[in-house]
Amino acid sequence: MSNSVTYEKQVLPLNLSGGVPELDWLRNPHILRGVCWTIALVAGFLQTWAARFSVTPDANSYLDIASAYLRGDWHNALNSYWRPLFSWLLALALGIFHPAPYWESTLLHLVNFAGLLAALACFEFFFRFFLCHAEEFRSSEDPKPALHDGWLPLGNTSFYAYPLDVGRP
Repeated sequence: MSNSVTYEKQVLPLNLSGGVPELDWLRNPHILRGVCWTIALVAGFLQTWAARFSVTPDANSYLDIASAYLRGDWHNALNSYWRPLFSWLLALALGIFHPAPYWESTLLHLVNFAGLLAALACFEFFFRFFLCHAEEFRSSEDPKPALHDGWLPLGNTSFYAYPLDVGRP
């Protein structure tokens, strides 16, 4: 009686393009774009939620200016130092939701998260335009325009690395 075990080799199909067959789904630009968006949205929301009670001095000033807009205190609301758009958006959110002072910082971070969503949508618009028109800039010696193989992950990674610090206005 022999206790020998035989192992069968699993033969994977030969892929001459150099890719790994199990990772071919990553070459689909729609799936890759969806994965990048999902990672950015989940990471952005988790960071927003984790920092919901932290307020920087700048964020406190934006909350004060937004409250001044809501009170009609134009003397304190209008100034040449603070940018008005974020204060207006924050005043709009404060006017709609009327949060308790305890939740104002959370609302501030959610407005920042909405800004992240808008920035992601703008990036997607311009990056798609770039990918559609990149053929015009490709060298004639380049044998293969592997735009989605390289540009899509590079562009998404470089963009998402910066704005995920949504904890500060």
